[in-house]
Amino acid sequence: MNFRANSILILLLIFPAYLSLGQTAGLDQSVIVSSRAFETPPRIQLKWWKTVDSCQGFTISRKKKTDANFVVIVPALSDTALSWTDTAVQIGEEYEYKVYRYGSSAVWGGPMAWGYVSAGIKVEPNPWKGNIILLVDSNMVQNPITKNEIWQWKQDVAGEGWEVTQLAVLPTESVVAVRQKIKALNSKIGFRSLFILGSVPIPYSGQINPDAHQNHFGAWPTDIYYGDTVSNNWTDSEVNVATASDPRNRNIPGDGKFDPSWKHVDLELGRVDMRNLPMFGLSEAQLIKRYLLKNHKFRTAEIRVADRGMHDDQATGLNFGASAWRGFTSVCRIWSSPGTTYWPVGTGNFRSSNTKTDHLWSGSWGPGSYTSVGSNSSSLFVTDSLRTVFTSFIGSYFGDWDNPNNFLRASLANKGPLLTTCWSGRPFWYFHHMGMGESIGYSAKLTANNYGTYVVGDYPGLIHIELLGDPSIKLHPMVKIKNLNTQIQNNKVQLNWVAPVGDTIDG
Repeated sequence: MNFRANSILILLLIFPAYLSLGQTAGLDQSVIVSSRAFETPPRIQLKWWKTVDSCQGFTISRKKKTDANFVVIVPALSDTALSWTDTAVQIGEEYEYKVYRYGSSAVWGGPMAWGYVSAGIKVEPNPWKGNIILLVDSNMVQNPITKNEIWQWKQDVAGEGWEVTQLAVLPTESVVAVRQKIKALNSKIGFRSLFILGSVPIPYSGQINPDAHQNHFGAWPTDIYYGDTVSNNWTDSEVNVATASDPRNRNIPGDGKFDPSWKHVDLELGRVDMRNLPMFGLSEAQLIKRYLLKNHKFRTAEIRVADRGMHDDQATGLNFGASAWRGFTSVCRIWSSPGTTYWPVGTGNFRSSNTKTDHLWSGSWGPGSYTSVGSNSSSLFVTDSLRTVFTSFIGSYFGDWDNPNNFLRASLANKGPLLTTCWSGRPFWYFHHMGMGESIGYSAKLTANNYGTYVVGDYPGLIHIELLGDPSIKLHPMVKIKNLNTQIQNNKVQLNWVAPVGDTIDG
């Protein structure tokens, strides 16, 4: 396992004047690629944006979505090439492409850069999404504040093709007991996804510090423990490290925190946990209700957010922003943002950008604490209504999310439509499958299990990799039909409804 700690100072660095051009390490190491599909004759065109002044050339690789590894199909393209068209494609097949730039000269990024995109021609979505566990705090199931919203969530995901199984647990149960229940259910049903809602017990494991701070070395929270339905070797007898400043992170034999620092995850998973957020002045139940209400409105297209991305890179000399340059551009269809320095990903202050303009995807990278990243603090989620849905952030400390007013968890409590977040950059996260209709839980599982199919960055495969938010959310929900009713005529049932307005549908 790679525990490289290169560029470990987050961020006590001085940057040269070249940054006036907006160049960053994340941009230098990214190929910003998009795709366009044509049916007659069948072909997929790739286009990419020039982000450095010079390079030696490009290599194109491809794989089917279900394949394990990319295969080089174009060994060398000219250094001036900005597009390429694949004619060896089949209608109905989803492909992934990797565009690799080599031999470039850049201020921050060195000679190499990568970009990924998913594409296909008339790829039919599978109406059956799979089985999902709602692992929920039993107090929330019976609470009159949240009871109806939990019921509504189950109706919404069932309407999208998921089969929901609810597993209610007490906050006081042991993590071992909770995992045993998940494994028992999975052995009978076979689940794809796991949504953790409320004060579900939090597992800790490992001896890690992916933010590279020595006083943060030890066990971090990890729901991968619940998402691993196969392994039995979650031991608590080997790791003995008690140097962390926060007792939560100290890990000694027999303390209930596990030994493994990396694990394969079998389920797509995400958590919404609103405990210990006193700055909002609302109860945990009220914050969960707020989250589920906006979840319902987004996934039924009552809330619409402009399909573009922006990021606030305050860690310019480090490559964390590559997750945005590679990821946001592969899924967002509007390659411009008002008041931005760069296209196709808007740049600027996270707070001011998202209070003025819609961004389906956004994020920020910079020096951090448990409650801040760069100039952005948890308190902004209390006061502002941010016009963004999918987010990613990175900075010191707050990737360890089980602490009061934690920046990541606080983001989900915002009044705006913000629904998912992650600590992205160590390692890189990959979201490009969402452009072809996958939910964000697919991206979370792919990232957690990525050991080299996609360029990993630092600290790949560790137990801290986790989605905060509903894993079943996808980019482009459809408007619900209205006024569904039935009539019985001649022993037959006739269904009638009002067709949705605002969507182009096939049937």
